[in-house]
Amino acid sequence: MKTLNKKIIMITAFLTVLLAGCLAVKVENTAGITDTDDNIEEIEYTEFENGARINFTQNVSKEKFTVDIKTVEYEHTIEVKNSDGEILINSQLFGNNFYPDFVKVLDLNVDGYLDLQIMHGQGTRNNDYKLYIYNAGTNDFIKIDSDNYLLSTVEVRNGYIYNWTNETPEIRYPEYFLIEGNKLVKKGGGEYEEEIPGTGQ
Repeated sequence: MKTLNKKIIMITAFLTVLLAGCLAVKVENTAGITDTDDNIEEIEYTEFENGARINFTQNVSKEKFTVDIKTVEYEHTIEVKNSDGEILINSQLFGNNFYPDFVKVLDLNVDGYLDLQIMHGQGTRNNDYKLYIYNAGTNDFIKIDSDNYLLSTVEVRNGYIYNWTNETPEIRYPEYFLIEGNKLVKKGGGEYEEEIPGTGQ
């Protein structure tokens, strides 16, 4: 009986550790929504025949927002609205294809608030995104000045905004940025540079 109880305790402990590990996994779904388990219940993505809708809630302020993506032939309209239905961002995009990741919801400046990454142009190898940072004081999104850079594939790593563009199908050009004020400032990068500044990684 003691041996059986020991086995039950060991199995229970193993399942607890396994479950905890699963819950901590980073989530990346087909909507291009990337977040940790803290925000999983705060973001909803629904795809329609000619568009999509994203509903998300700021974890800290609990303010709610809706992103509507509507497609008519080759024209895609993206509207971001607050809970009162006021349009905060209106963006048009022309391209052959509808992508679930026209809009990505993620914390770009690691301040605990969800920001927006919105596609402004489609390309053969690279797409072009613009970044919008949430301002809790005005309950609005501020467009970041990134006109000097092509933001094609954006991630947040160790507090830096990591971006890479495809020079050729075989060569990726990585860059690292920080947001200073309302401007994107390059901190490093290069064709063969893989180290994140200040981390040794």
